[in-house]
Amino acid sequence: MSEVNGVTDEKDWLTVSELSKYLCIPDATLRRYIRQHGHRLKVKRRHKSYEIAKESVETLVQIREEYGKGKNVEAVEDMLLSIAAPMIVTVNDADERITVNLAEALSSLQEAVAEQMTIIQGLTQIIQEQKEEMKTCHHSESRAEQMNRHLTQWRIERQLEQEALESWVKKPSKERMERVGWIRKEDMEARSRYIKNYICEHLESRIMEAYGM
Repeated sequence: MSEVNGVTDEKDWLTVSELSKYLCIPDATLRRYIRQHGHRLKVKRRHKSYEIAKESVETLVQIREEYGKGKNVEAVEDMLLSIAAPMIVTVNDADERITVNLAEALSSLQEAVAEQMTIIQGLTQIIQEQKEEMKTCHHSESRAEQMNRHLTQWRIERQLEQEALESWVKKPSKERMERVGWIRKEDMEARSRYIKNYICEHLESRIMEAYGM
């Protein structure tokens, strides 16, 4: 078989009729083989007419033998896949031949898909990490806000407590003192109630004032 620039010469192609006589296989059967397994053969197509490269004759013989064993299309395809790289040659009206190695094309496609999947996985991981970082930052901010709120309330309560004590000592002695036998001393329970009531009375307004509300 001769080739010029990688293209098979015309004399290396056989028509379906020629193959039918050569292989003793009906035309209709050969056409069915081409329809079902043409991607495993070197086929030249012009409109509805087919020609097969001589190098594909052996593959056609193997296809016939496999069907002769009672195998179905899928089983024959598995056999062909194990022994040869899938090929197809298409010729357009301008008689330009295009040869495609499907095995190589599929391998390249798989590599491209694998590369894209790696990129997607990397981007997914980055997005997830960013989400976790944002969640952590939000959580930290929430805790900081809570602590700041508690500290602010604590400071206000201490200020109100000090104010209440200063106000308490200014009250008349008869309101602050109690008699225990012959002794007069400060009524601690009354002082505690006064301080508590003072804080409760002013706490809400002071907190709102601290937050500019």
